[in-house]
Amino acid sequence: MILEHLAKRNDEWRKMARRFSLEPDDALQDAYIKLYYRFKDEPESLIDMHPNQLSMYVYLTLRSCAYTNIRAESSYADLPEDIEDEPPYDPTQDNQTEMRIQQATEEVNSWHWYDQKLFNLHTMQGMSMREISRETMISLSSIFHTIKTCKERLRDKVK
Repeated sequence: MILEHLAKRNDEWRKMARRFSLEPDDALQDAYIKLYYRFKDEPESLIDMHPNQLSMYVYLTLRSCAYTNIRAESSYADLPEDIEDEPPYDPTQDNQTEMRIQQATEEVNSWHWYDQKLFNLHTMQGMSMREISRETMISLSSIFHTIKTCKERLRDKVK
């Protein structure tokens, strides 16, 4: 019932799939399966849907299929054919990372308290610049320029 309803506009969905550079047959099959499982318990909600709303569901489902396809292709594209199970352990890499973290910490600790506080709120606590501005009543432009300058100083100091 669901699949028959979707198939009525199959040509329209095929064009939509081509816009995402997908193979229409494979993409539509994946989309139909996803939509079937989404609406199998309430098929009337899909059938009674306004045509524009149905188009939106199909569009978003095809887009999801396209992104999944792109991620799958890109994650395997750069792998060499003779890949080993695990790369050999390199203890110097741990030491280099540890040294960089120590340098970055020392650099941040050498800054003015104001710069340290804004930088830590943004990077360590994950607050957005807008959130910091709302809570501290500091202008957004001041926060933006301070954090930008701090990142540049840190980048120059710890390469």
